[in-house]
Amino acid sequence: MLYVVRGKTKEKDSVLRVRAGSAAEAEQIGWKNGLFVTEVTVVEDDQPTLSKLDRLAGLLRRGWLHKPRQPLKCFGQPVSTAQAVVLAILGLTTWLVDLHTLILV
Repeated sequence: MLYVVRGKTKEKDSVLRVRAGSAAEAEQIGWKNGLFVTEVTVVEDDQPTLSKLDRLAGLLRRGWLHKPRQPLKCFGQPVSTAQAVVLAILGLTTWLVDLHTLILV
């Protein structure tokens, strides 16, 4: 869940947006970041105050943490997520090089 932690440092007031399991955990994260925590509020996913950037960040985080049920395979061998990303990038690069040579000819 997304929390907004407000607090003070020696120089100024600060605000942190934190993903945590509970309000107490969000408060602890605020203290660890050097804030004198004054307020912890919950931000629901369907609230209009949640910006598009926060929604996109949540979507990317869920995608990054997603683990497929069956491991990806290439030529019968298991492939890690990083290897799959590299294979996709190499495939797109090959396609772009072929497209570039097609346009120049």
